[in-house]
Amino acid sequence: MKIIPLSNRDFGCQVDDDDHDFLSQFSWYAKHSRRGDYACASVRQGNRVITLRMHRLIAGCYGHKTVDHLDLNHFNNQRDNLEIVEMLENIRRYWGARGQERYKDLVPF
Repeated sequence: MKIIPLSNRDFGCQVDDDDHDFLSQFSWYAKHSRRGDYACASVRQGNRVITLRMHRLIAGCYGHKTVDHLDLNHFNNQRDNLEIVEMLENIRRYWGARGQERYKDLVPF
């Protein structure tokens, strides 16, 4: 496991050793969304700027499916912690985990 630094946080993202070199070419930051903060990078594509989410890039997940962080820590982007699921399954898991001990161990901000 290696750490990818986040430009706007005092901590970084956990990633597998195999992914570290590829991910290091981007400048990562924590971006707030409705479901919490995620590691993102902004990339220019022609005249547009697109936002890449680290967990989706690692999992190779694009389109209508989503990536679930099994330990509920959005900054643990190791492959064995990521699972591609349907959106409804991800929502079910999120609400099922609320109030449980494992949900309370999220990274503090």
